[in-house]
Amino acid sequence: MSNNKDQSIESIIAETMEKKKTTANEQDRKPNTTDKPASPKAPVREDKNHTAPKTENKPKATEKKDNKTSKKKMSKKKKALIIILIILLIVGAVIGAGLAVIYHYINKIHIVPEASSYEILESIEPDDDVTSEPDSPKEDIDAVEDAIKDNMENNAIDIMKDKDVLNVLLIGTDARDNSSRGRSDSMILVSINKKTEKVVMTSFLRDIYLSIPGVESTRLNHSYAYGGPDLLIDTLEQNFKIEINKYVQVNFFSFTTVVDSVGGVEINVTDDEVQYINSYLNEINSLEGRPANEGKLSQGGTYTLDGAQALAYSRIRYIGTDFARTDRQRTVLEKIIEKMKDMSITEMNDLLDTLLPNVTTNLQKDEIFSLILNSASYLGYDREQCRVPADNTWQNLTIRGMSVLGIDFDANIDYIRENIYE
Repeated sequence: MSNNKDQSIESIIAETMEKKKTTANEQDRKPNTTDKPASPKAPVREDKNHTAPKTENKPKATEKKDNKTSKKKMSKKKKALIIILIILLIVGAVIGAGLAVIYHYINKIHIVPEASSYEILESIEPDDDVTSEPDSPKEDIDAVEDAIKDNMENNAIDIMKDKDVLNVLLIGTDARDNSSRGRSDSMILVSINKKTEKVVMTSFLRDIYLSIPGVESTRLNHSYAYGGPDLLIDTLEQNFKIEINKYVQVNFFSFTTVVDSVGGVEINVTDDEVQYINSYLNEINSLEGRPANEGKLSQGGTYTLDGAQALAYSRIRYIGTDFARTDRQRTVLEKIIEKMKDMSITEMNDLLDTLLPNVTTNLQKDEIFSLILNSASYLGYDREQCRVPADNTWQNLTIRGMSVLGIDFDANIDYIRENIYE
Protein backbone atom coordinates (compact mmCIF):
# COMPACT_ATOMS: atom_id res chain seq x y z
CA MET A 1 0.00 0.00 0.00
CA SER A 2 2.75 2.30 0.86
CA ASN A 3 4.63 1.39 -2.29
CA ASN A 4 1.59 2.04 -4.44
CA LYS A 5 1.11 5.41 -2.81
CA ASP A 6 4.74 6.38 -3.38
CA GLN A 7 4.53 5.32 -6.99
CA SER A 8 1.37 7.36 -7.40
CA ILE A 9 3.05 10.49 -5.97
CA GLU A 10 6.11 10.02 -8.15
CA SER A 11 3.94 9.66 -11.23
CA ILE A 12 2.03 12.85 -10.36
CA ILE A 13 5.30 14.74 -9.90
CA ALA A 14 6.62 13.40 -13.19
CA GLU A 15 3.43 14.44 -15.02
CA THR A 16 3.57 17.91 -13.48
CA MET A 17 7.19 18.41 -14.52
CA GLU A 18 6.36 17.22 -18.04
CA LYS A 19 3.49 19.71 -18.28
CA LYS A 20 5.73 22.60 -17.17
CA LYS A 21 8.36 21.60 -19.74
CA THR A 22 5.72 21.48 -22.46
CA THR A 23 4.29 24.90 -21.43
CA ALA A 24 7.77 26.50 -21.46
CA ASN A 25 8.47 25.16 -24.94
CA GLU A 26 5.14 26.52 -26.18
CA GLN A 27 5.88 29.98 -24.75
CA ASP A 28 9.29 29.98 -26.44
CA ARG A 29 7.59 29.33 -29.76
CA LYS A 30 4.97 32.12 -29.24
CA PRO A 31 5.74 35.49 -30.99
CA ASN A 32 6.31 38.60 -28.83
CA THR A 33 2.96 40.36 -28.71
CA THR A 34 4.57 43.77 -28.11
CA ASP A 35 6.48 43.69 -31.40
CA LYS A 36 4.83 44.38 -34.72
CA PRO A 37 4.17 41.17 -36.64
CA ALA A 38 6.79 40.61 -39.27
CA SER A 39 5.58 40.90 -42.81
CA PRO A 40 5.17 37.52 -44.46
CA LYS A 41 8.22 36.38 -46.37
CA ALA A 42 8.44 34.05 -49.29
CA PRO A 43 9.64 30.59 -48.24
CA VAL A 44 13.34 30.19 -48.62
CA ARG A 45 14.77 26.87 -49.64
CA GLU A 46 17.19 25.64 -47.07
CA ASP A 47 20.66 25.20 -48.36
CA LYS A 48 23.49 24.11 -46.20
CA ASN A 49 25.92 26.10 -48.36
CA HIS A 50 23.66 29.21 -48.43
CA THR A 51 24.92 32.33 -46.70
CA ALA A 52 22.42 35.10 -45.73
CA PRO A 53 22.97 38.28 -47.76
CA LYS A 54 24.31 41.32 -45.98
CA THR A 55 21.61 43.95 -45.22
CA GLU A 56 22.23 47.43 -46.72
CA ASN A 57 22.42 50.47 -44.42
CA LYS A 58 19.35 52.14 -46.01
CA PRO A 59 16.72 50.50 -48.23
CA LYS A 60 16.25 52.03 -51.69
CA ALA A 61 12.64 53.02 -50.95
CA THR A 62 13.81 55.04 -47.92
CA GLU A 63 16.50 56.72 -50.03
CA LYS A 64 13.92 57.80 -52.61
CA LYS A 65 11.66 59.12 -49.87
CA ASP A 66 14.50 61.14 -48.28
CA ASN A 67 15.49 62.57 -51.69
CA LYS A 68 11.90 63.59 -52.35
CA THR A 69 11.66 65.26 -48.90
CA SER A 70 14.95 67.08 -49.48
CA LYS A 71 13.76 68.32 -52.88
CA LYS A 72 10.50 69.56 -51.31
CA LYS A 73 12.44 71.49 -48.65
CA MET A 74 14.67 73.07 -51.32
CA SER A 75 11.57 73.96 -53.37
CA LYS A 76 9.94 75.67 -50.37
CA LYS A 77 13.10 77.68 -49.64
CA LYS A 78 13.30 78.72 -53.28
CA LYS A 79 9.69 79.87 -53.27
CA ALA A 80 10.23 81.80 -50.02
CA LEU A 81 13.27 83.55 -51.50
CA ILE A 82 11.34 84.46 -54.66
CA ILE A 83 8.44 85.86 -52.59
CA ILE A 84 10.84 87.92 -50.45
CA LEU A 85 12.56 89.21 -53.58
CA ILE A 86 9.22 90.23 -55.12
CA ILE A 87 8.19 92.02 -51.92
CA LEU A 88 11.51 93.87 -51.81
CA LEU A 89 11.12 94.88 -55.44
CA ILE A 90 7.58 96.18 -54.79
CA VAL A 91 8.69 98.09 -51.68
CA GLY A 92 11.68 99.46 -53.60
CA ALA A 93 9.42 100.56 -56.45
CA VAL A 94 7.02 102.29 -54.05
CA ILE A 95 9.86 104.04 -52.22
CA GLY A 96 11.45 104.99 -55.52
CA ALA A 97 8.17 106.43 -56.79
CA GLY A 98 7.70 108.33 -53.53
CA LEU A 99 11.21 109.75 -53.72
CA ALA A 100 10.63 110.75 -57.33
CA VAL A 101 7.44 112.63 -56.38
CA ILE A 102 9.12 114.41 -53.46
CA TYR A 103 12.11 115.45 -55.53
CA HIS A 104 9.76 116.57 -58.30
CA TYR A 105 8.42 119.19 -55.88
CA ILE A 106 11.77 120.01 -54.31
CA ASN A 107 13.22 120.77 -57.73
CA LYS A 108 10.58 123.46 -58.24
CA ILE A 109 11.92 125.49 -55.30
CA HIS A 110 14.54 128.16 -55.86
CA ILE A 111 17.31 126.80 -53.61
CA VAL A 112 20.14 129.18 -52.83
CA PRO A 113 23.60 127.62 -52.27
CA GLU A 114 24.75 127.92 -48.66
CA ALA A 115 27.92 129.74 -49.68
CA SER A 116 26.02 132.47 -51.57
CA SER A 117 25.76 136.02 -50.25
CA TYR A 118 23.73 139.11 -51.05
CA GLU A 119 25.13 142.49 -51.95
CA ILE A 120 24.70 145.11 -49.23
CA LEU A 121 23.35 148.31 -50.74
CA GLU A 122 24.61 151.73 -49.73
CA SER A 123 21.11 153.21 -49.73
CA ILE A 124 17.50 152.14 -50.13
CA GLU A 125 14.33 153.83 -51.28
CA PRO A 126 12.72 156.02 -48.61
CA ASP A 127 9.71 154.74 -46.67
CA ASP A 128 6.31 155.54 -48.07
CA ASP A 129 4.77 155.88 -44.60
CA VAL A 130 6.92 158.63 -43.10
CA THR A 131 4.95 160.58 -40.51
CA SER A 132 4.54 164.32 -40.40
CA GLU A 133 4.82 164.33 -36.62
CA PRO A 134 7.93 165.85 -34.99
CA ASP A 135 10.67 163.58 -33.69
CA SER A 136 10.58 162.40 -30.09
CA PRO A 137 12.57 164.35 -27.45
CA LYS A 138 16.33 164.05 -27.91
CA GLU A 139 16.88 162.45 -24.48
CA ASP A 140 14.42 159.65 -25.37
CA ILE A 141 16.16 159.02 -28.68
CA ASP A 142 19.60 159.09 -27.04
CA ALA A 143 18.46 156.59 -24.39
CA VAL A 144 17.31 154.18 -27.11
CA GLU A 145 20.54 154.58 -29.06
CA ASP A 146 22.58 153.87 -25.90
CA ALA A 147 20.50 150.75 -25.20
CA ILE A 148 21.15 149.52 -28.74
CA LYS A 149 24.90 150.13 -28.41
CA ASP A 150 25.09 148.36 -25.05
CA ASN A 151 23.20 145.35 -26.41
CA MET A 152 25.41 144.99 -29.49
CA GLU A 153 28.59 145.27 -27.41
CA ASN A 154 27.38 142.90 -24.70
CA ASN A 155 29.36 139.75 -25.36
CA ALA A 156 28.30 138.23 -22.05
CA ILE A 157 25.12 136.96 -23.69
CA ASP A 158 25.98 134.18 -26.14
CA ILE A 159 23.83 133.43 -29.15
CA MET A 160 21.43 130.68 -28.05
CA LYS A 161 21.83 127.34 -29.86
CA ASP A 162 20.20 123.94 -29.33
CA LYS A 163 20.61 120.80 -31.46
CA ASP A 164 16.96 119.86 -30.75
CA VAL A 165 15.60 123.15 -32.07
CA LEU A 166 15.37 124.16 -35.73
CA ASN A 167 14.76 127.88 -36.30
CA VAL A 168 13.50 128.77 -39.78
CA LEU A 169 12.72 132.41 -40.58
CA LEU A 170 9.71 132.95 -42.83
CA ILE A 171 10.15 136.19 -44.75
CA GLY A 172 7.28 137.83 -46.59
CA THR A 173 8.48 140.70 -48.73
CA ASP A 174 6.47 143.59 -50.15
CA ALA A 175 8.20 143.27 -53.53
CA ARG A 176 5.63 143.73 -56.30
CA ASP A 177 7.55 141.52 -58.72
CA ASN A 178 10.36 138.92 -58.71
CA SER A 179 12.96 141.41 -59.96
CA SER A 180 12.89 143.75 -56.95
CA ARG A 181 14.08 143.04 -53.40
CA GLY A 182 11.59 145.12 -51.42
CA ARG A 183 11.37 145.17 -47.64
CA SER A 184 10.58 142.36 -45.23
CA ASP A 185 6.92 143.10 -44.62
CA SER A 186 6.47 139.99 -42.47
CA MET A 187 9.04 138.13 -40.33
CA ILE A 188 7.93 135.02 -38.49
CA LEU A 189 10.44 132.72 -36.83
CA VAL A 190 9.15 129.13 -36.91
CA SER A 191 10.88 127.14 -34.16
CA ILE A 192 10.51 123.34 -34.18
CA ASN A 193 11.48 121.99 -30.78
CA LYS A 194 11.81 118.19 -30.91
CA LYS A 195 12.48 117.94 -27.19
CA THR A 196 9.31 119.73 -26.02
CA GLU A 197 7.35 118.67 -29.16
CA LYS A 198 6.05 122.14 -29.89
CA VAL A 199 6.20 124.60 -32.78
CA VAL A 200 6.54 128.24 -31.81
CA MET A 201 5.77 131.03 -34.28
CA THR A 202 7.41 134.28 -33.18
CA SER A 203 6.52 137.46 -35.08
CA PHE A 204 9.07 140.28 -35.14
CA LEU A 205 7.47 143.66 -35.66
CA ARG A 206 8.89 145.50 -38.64
CA ASP A 207 9.01 148.85 -36.75
CA ILE A 208 11.47 147.70 -34.07
CA TYR A 209 14.28 150.23 -33.89
CA LEU A 210 17.65 148.45 -33.69
CA SER A 211 21.14 148.22 -35.12
CA ILE A 212 21.63 146.76 -38.59
CA PRO A 213 25.24 145.47 -38.48
CA GLY A 214 27.53 147.52 -40.69
CA VAL A 215 24.75 149.89 -41.78
CA GLU A 216 22.87 152.03 -39.24
CA SER A 217 20.24 152.06 -36.54
CA THR A 218 16.81 152.01 -38.17
CA ARG A 219 13.68 149.93 -38.62
CA LEU A 220 14.08 146.15 -38.61
CA ASN A 221 12.43 145.69 -42.02
CA HIS A 222 15.11 147.89 -43.64
CA SER A 223 17.72 145.18 -43.07
CA TYR A 224 16.23 143.02 -45.85
CA ALA A 225 16.14 145.98 -48.24
CA TYR A 226 19.83 146.67 -47.54
CA GLY A 227 21.23 143.13 -47.65
CA GLY A 228 18.54 140.53 -48.31
CA PRO A 229 17.92 137.53 -46.03
CA ASP A 230 21.56 137.24 -44.96
CA LEU A 231 21.64 140.69 -43.40
CA LEU A 232 18.15 140.27 -41.92
CA ILE A 233 19.20 137.03 -40.17
CA ASP A 234 22.45 138.61 -38.97
CA THR A 235 20.46 141.55 -37.58
CA LEU A 236 18.08 139.31 -35.65
CA GLU A 237 20.87 137.09 -34.34
CA GLN A 238 23.04 139.97 -33.14
CA ASN A 239 20.20 141.95 -31.55
CA PHE A 240 18.25 139.06 -29.99
CA LYS A 241 21.09 136.54 -29.36
CA ILE A 242 19.33 133.63 -31.02
CA GLU A 243 20.58 131.31 -33.76
CA ILE A 244 18.52 131.25 -36.97
CA ASN A 245 19.35 128.14 -38.98
CA LYS A 246 17.56 128.72 -42.27
CA TYR A 247 15.11 130.99 -44.09
CA VAL A 248 12.21 130.65 -46.51
CA GLN A 249 11.21 133.72 -48.48
CA VAL A 250 8.03 134.38 -50.45
CA ASN A 251 6.90 137.55 -52.17
CA PHE A 252 3.73 139.59 -52.37
CA PHE A 253 2.03 137.34 -54.95
CA SER A 254 2.83 133.97 -53.34
CA PHE A 255 0.64 134.78 -50.36
CA THR A 256 -2.48 135.26 -52.49
CA THR A 257 -1.75 132.00 -54.35
CA VAL A 258 -1.61 129.96 -51.14
CA VAL A 259 -4.85 131.39 -49.75
CA ASP A 260 -6.71 130.83 -53.05
CA SER A 261 -5.36 127.27 -53.27
CA VAL A 262 -6.80 126.31 -49.86
CA GLY A 263 -10.18 127.79 -50.80
CA GLY A 264 -9.85 131.00 -48.79
CA VAL A 265 -9.70 131.59 -45.03
CA GLU A 266 -12.57 132.41 -42.70
CA ILE A 267 -11.94 135.70 -40.88
CA ASN A 268 -14.09 137.91 -38.67
CA VAL A 269 -13.67 141.42 -40.11
CA THR A 270 -14.62 144.51 -38.09
CA ASP A 271 -16.32 147.56 -39.58
CA ASP A 272 -13.14 149.61 -38.99
CA GLU A 273 -11.03 147.06 -40.88
CA VAL A 274 -13.32 147.06 -43.92
CA GLN A 275 -12.23 150.52 -45.16
CA TYR A 276 -8.53 149.60 -44.96
CA ILE A 277 -9.07 146.26 -46.70
CA ASN A 278 -10.85 148.06 -49.54
CA SER A 279 -8.08 150.67 -49.70
CA TYR A 280 -5.34 148.03 -50.03
CA LEU A 281 -7.44 146.15 -52.59
CA ASN A 282 -7.16 149.16 -54.92
CA GLU A 283 -3.39 148.58 -55.20
CA ILE A 284 -3.59 144.77 -55.23
CA ASN A 285 -6.27 144.68 -57.93
CA SER A 286 -4.25 147.08 -60.05
CA LEU A 287 -1.06 145.01 -59.73
CA GLU A 288 -2.86 141.74 -60.49
CA GLY A 289 -4.91 143.18 -63.37
CA ARG A 290 -8.25 142.65 -61.66
CA PRO A 291 -11.31 144.95 -61.84
CA ALA A 292 -10.89 147.92 -59.48
CA ASN A 293 -13.81 147.01 -57.18
CA GLU A 294 -13.32 143.24 -57.14
CA GLY A 295 -13.39 141.73 -53.66
CA LYS A 296 -14.35 144.90 -51.83
CA LEU A 297 -16.44 144.50 -48.69
CA SER A 298 -19.52 146.53 -47.74
CA GLN A 299 -19.53 145.97 -43.97
CA GLY A 300 -18.00 144.01 -41.13
CA GLY A 301 -18.80 140.33 -40.57
CA THR A 302 -17.43 136.83 -40.96
CA TYR A 303 -16.11 136.25 -44.47
CA THR A 304 -14.20 133.57 -46.34
CA LEU A 305 -11.50 135.88 -47.69
CA ASP A 306 -9.80 135.07 -50.99
CA GLY A 307 -6.09 135.61 -51.55
CA ALA A 308 -6.26 139.32 -52.39
CA GLN A 309 -8.64 140.08 -49.52
CA ALA A 310 -6.55 138.09 -47.02
CA LEU A 311 -3.43 139.95 -48.14
CA ALA A 312 -5.17 143.29 -47.73
CA TYR A 313 -6.39 142.22 -44.27
CA SER A 314 -2.86 141.13 -43.26
CA ARG A 315 -1.34 144.47 -44.27
CA ILE A 316 -3.55 146.66 -42.08
CA ARG A 317 -1.33 148.55 -39.65
CA TYR A 318 -3.36 151.64 -38.82
CA ILE A 319 -5.71 149.83 -36.42
CA GLY A 320 -3.84 148.64 -33.36
CA THR A 321 -0.55 149.64 -35.06
CA ASP A 322 1.98 146.97 -36.01
CA PHE A 323 1.01 144.75 -33.07
CA ALA A 324 -2.47 144.03 -34.39
CA ARG A 325 -1.03 143.68 -37.87
CA THR A 326 1.27 140.79 -36.89
CA ASP A 327 -1.62 139.18 -35.00
CA ARG A 328 -3.63 139.25 -38.24
CA GLN A 329 -0.75 137.68 -40.15
CA ARG A 330 -0.39 134.84 -37.66
CA THR A 331 -4.17 134.29 -37.68
CA VAL A 332 -4.19 133.94 -41.47
CA LEU A 333 -1.19 131.59 -41.30
CA GLU A 334 -2.95 129.41 -38.70
CA LYS A 335 -6.07 129.26 -40.89
CA ILE A 336 -3.99 128.21 -43.90
CA ILE A 337 -2.32 125.39 -41.91
CA GLU A 338 -5.72 124.11 -40.73
CA LYS A 339 -7.11 124.12 -44.28
CA MET A 340 -4.04 122.35 -45.67
CA LYS A 341 -4.65 119.39 -43.34
CA ASP A 342 -7.92 118.62 -45.17
CA MET A 343 -6.68 119.10 -48.73
CA SER A 344 -6.88 116.22 -51.21
CA ILE A 345 -3.78 114.97 -53.02
CA THR A 346 -4.92 116.71 -56.22
CA GLU A 347 -5.51 120.01 -54.41
CA MET A 348 -2.15 119.78 -52.64
CA ASN A 349 -0.45 119.03 -55.96
CA ASP A 350 -2.02 122.12 -57.57
CA LEU A 351 -0.96 124.27 -54.61
CA LEU A 352 2.65 123.08 -54.67
CA ASP A 353 2.98 123.38 -58.44
CA THR A 354 1.89 127.02 -58.24
CA LEU A 355 3.56 128.06 -55.00
CA LEU A 356 6.98 126.40 -55.01
CA PRO A 357 8.48 128.26 -57.99
CA ASN A 358 7.90 131.49 -55.99
CA VAL A 359 9.73 130.19 -52.91
CA THR A 360 13.39 130.99 -52.25
CA THR A 361 15.29 129.22 -49.46
CA ASN A 362 18.77 128.27 -48.29
CA LEU A 363 17.45 124.93 -47.05
CA GLN A 364 19.25 122.32 -49.14
CA LYS A 365 17.53 119.38 -50.84
CA ASP A 366 18.39 116.83 -48.16
CA GLU A 367 17.14 119.20 -45.43
CA ILE A 368 13.87 119.84 -47.25
CA PHE A 369 13.49 116.09 -47.78
CA SER A 370 13.96 115.48 -44.05
CA LEU A 371 11.36 118.14 -43.16
CA ILE A 372 8.86 116.57 -45.56
CA LEU A 373 9.39 113.10 -44.08
CA ASN A 374 8.83 114.46 -40.56
CA SER A 375 6.02 116.87 -41.46
CA ALA A 376 3.28 114.54 -40.17
CA SER A 377 4.94 114.49 -36.73
CA TYR A 378 5.51 118.25 -36.70
CA LEU A 379 1.87 118.95 -37.59
CA GLY A 380 0.94 116.98 -34.47
CA TYR A 381 3.10 119.17 -32.20
CA ASP A 382 1.54 121.84 -29.97
CA ARG A 383 1.59 125.26 -31.63
CA GLU A 384 2.23 128.53 -29.83
CA GLN A 385 2.27 132.14 -31.01
CA CYS A 386 4.55 134.87 -29.71
CA ARG A 387 5.32 138.44 -30.61
CA VAL A 388 8.41 140.60 -30.22
CA PRO A 389 8.44 143.02 -28.54
CA ALA A 390 6.56 141.46 -25.63
CA ASP A 391 3.98 143.43 -23.68
CA ASN A 392 5.33 146.21 -21.47
CA THR A 393 8.81 146.07 -23.07
CA TRP A 394 8.47 148.86 -25.66
CA GLN A 395 7.64 152.52 -26.27
CA ASN A 396 6.44 154.47 -29.30
CA LEU A 397 8.99 156.89 -30.73
CA THR A 398 9.39 159.05 -33.80
CA ILE A 399 12.94 159.10 -35.15
CA ARG A 400 13.89 160.81 -38.46
CA GLY A 401 10.23 160.96 -39.41
CA MET A 402 9.69 157.21 -38.82
CA SER A 403 7.21 155.79 -36.33
CA VAL A 404 9.31 153.17 -34.53
CA LEU A 405 9.38 151.02 -31.40
CA GLY A 406 12.12 151.43 -28.84
CA ILE A 407 12.44 148.17 -26.91
CA ASP A 408 13.97 146.61 -23.81
CA PHE A 409 16.41 144.15 -25.39
CA ASP A 410 17.25 142.15 -22.26
CA ALA A 411 13.57 141.52 -21.47
CA ASN A 412 12.81 140.40 -25.04
CA ILE A 413 15.87 138.15 -25.24
CA ASP A 414 14.66 136.35 -22.10
CA TYR A 415 11.11 136.22 -23.47
CA ILE A 416 12.23 134.57 -26.74
CA ARG A 417 14.38 131.98 -24.96
CA GLU A 418 11.64 131.03 -22.53
CA ASN A 419 9.08 130.49 -25.27
CA ILE A 420 11.25 128.62 -27.77
CA TYR A 421 13.61 126.56 -25.63
CA GLU A 422 11.69 125.83 -22.41
